[in-house]
Amino acid sequence: MKQQRRTSFGFIVATAVAGLLFGSLGAHAQHAQQAQQVNADATRQVTVEALEKISRQLHQPAQMRGEFRQQKTLPNLPRPLQSEGKISLSQQHGISWRTLQPVASHIVMGGEGKGGSSSAFSRQMAEPMMHILHGDFAALEQMFYVDAGYEKDPATAEAGDSWKMSLRPRNARLQKYLNAIEIFGNDSVQRIRLLEGNQSVTDIEFLNLQPVTAQDAQFLAEFDSD
Repeated sequence: MKQQRRTSFGFIVATAVAGLLFGSLGAHAQHAQQAQQVNADATRQVTVEALEKISRQLHQPAQMRGEFRQQKTLPNLPRPLQSEGKISLSQQHGISWRTLQPVASHIVMGGEGKGGSSSAFSRQMAEPMMHILHGDFAALEQMFYVDAGYEKDPATAEAGDSWKMSLRPRNARLQKYLNAIEIFGNDSVQRIRLLEGNQSVTDIEFLNLQPVTAQDAQFLAEFDSD
């Protein structure tokens, strides 16, 4: 009888300890989930505030023309591939991407699609590139998970005018070609980094971007196929 009582008492104690243990673990898990949600909400709020500030800061005319320098790092090559050329941007006609060196080529992406490219990656990137270069963040958030913030000035350790935005594609089809896009700028988009699905990294720097009138004949000619 005493043995039975000791066994019952031991079972009760073990059950109580297990209850306290799993209850504690459950509380910790719940607290961890709550903390993660708080952090996610805080990060989202920072991104929303940063996007609003960037939108006010950006000066992106409807038509622009300038130059680009591109460096593409491929996992199987010891040295990056470098190219440079001219870029023309139009909300109506899209993006004219004219490479001058080392090999001349011309691609028209987006817009009314004259010319075009056989590259699947170029076709997939045409629309987001248009939204990026024109600062259309509402459209970007429909296509990507967006994080944004201002970079600190090394001299003052305070947020300056330079910002960084990271985009991760929502669309499974685009995820095949692209892991993320990183965008750097201040009053204009200055640099874009493409982290591609094949582990290639493409850095694009934009130089001397200037507004152009919609009636500029030389500018419009850039959107005709060669």
